[in-house]
Amino acid sequence: LADGSFRSGSNTLAVIVASWQHGRLKATVETPEPREQFSLDADFSGAPPFGVRVSAKSLDLTSRVRLSRETNRWDVAGELYWKSNRVELNAEFERDGWLPKRAELNVEQFTVPAQLVRLEGYKNPTSACSLKWEDGHFTLDASARVLPQQTNFAFSPPMEVSLSARGNLRSVVVEKLEITSPAIRAELSDPIGFNR
Repeated sequence: LADGSFRSGSNTLAVIVASWQHGRLKATVETPEPREQFSLDADFSGAPPFGVRVSAKSLDLTSRVRLSRETNRWDVAGELYWKSNRVELNAEFERDGWLPKRAELNVEQFTVPAQLVRLEGYKNPTSACSLKWEDGHFTLDASARVLPQQTNFAFSPPMEVSLSARGNLRSVVVEKLEITSPAIRAELSDPIGFNR
């Protein structure tokens, strides 16, 4: 297959090329906005777990997952790599929907180049997070830290942020938000909610 498309609802992927041979699927697809190309290599030739690899060279992004089939669900486990960062993910998908029944995403340390977030005078920010999803509800715990390049931080103080939230696809409640630095300390006095 070449020069095709895959559509789900309002989302469309351009299929540059795709092939299926001896239980192995290889494809190159392109997203419209932003325009990026992704390579897919999935091996279903042997017994499960099945290996699936997705990569995008322009984004320096690679994902490796393993698919296992149970009686009434698919189990997904794997890692996502971006630059020097590693994200662990696990999920369970049942037959009756696209959203996972359960899912967990963990990042012990995630480093973002300072130039990407336009933080002049600072080292690369680091963060960590744990996201859990079950039966349509999620909990999120995240933290971030940024340090100045110079020891004299009168104009570029070190800063730490921590966040805890819970919610579903329709609403989010921020239960904790703290911002700490030598110059300022701020935190939520009460939880705050947002609805779609």
